Amino acid sequence: MYKKRLNFILVGVLLFALIWTIYSNLFQVEKTSNQTIAIGSHEIELAEDSNSEITEHDQIENNDQEDNEPHNHEEHEHDANLIENHYTHDGHLHEEYTTEVVNMNKSAHAFITKTLDGETVQLSDFLGKKVILNFWTTWCPPCQEEVPELQKFYEETMNHDEVVLLGLNITKDDLGIDVIHQFREYYGITYPILLDENREITDKYEILTIPTTYIIDENGNLEKQIIGPLTNDMLIKLMKE
Repeated sequence: MYKKRLNFILVGVLLFALIWTIYSNLFQVEKTSNQTIAIGSHEIELAEDSNSEITEHDQIENNDQEDNEPHNHEEHEHDANLIENHYTHDGHLHEEYTTEVVNMNKSAHAFITKTLDGETVQLSDFLGKKVILNFWTTWCPPCQEEVPELQKFYEETMNHDEVVLLGLNITKDDLGIDVIHQFREYYGITYPILLDENREITDKYEILTIPTTYIIDENGNLEKQIIGPLTNDMLIKLMKE
């Protein structure tokens, strides 16, 4: 009689353990694994919150925030040309962006800085030439789309003494010098890359959106501001205006 009772107890314990295991597996919340993104050969881990469920209330708040966010370009009192453009690079069609071209007529802000290779550069070095000053970072998707187009333009105009292309990296907001080096190598950039390590130049030029490009005339005056990514064809057309 004692052995039968013991057997019933053991069977009961085993059944309880089995039921508890099944119940736990059904309702256990899985943790989301980290994701990795790459810029060039540089990998960045993005740790996601395991409790990433979005409630209806959170979704409404997010939608309200998106509605209240400023547009991706600065409002201007004067007229601007809006250009819808898309990119076909390496056989793939890329995201469409809106590019705004604003005519300007004021002096460009003087600056002195270093290039990615450690050379000292100042804007006054290029007086007598048209300067294309492009503000960018490595993590900015439209900047990444734009770089091959800028490189193509540079390769076609590099022997023209009257045009200079400068890529001014907003270094303080970027991912580090090593990443910028890797980015340059990955995209095969050969035009000069300038560094804004303290964001002084970026603030002087009141950059709110990247990429933003200024065309500076031969006398050191701002001629055009381009908010959004450029293509080779767009740059060629702008140089002729």
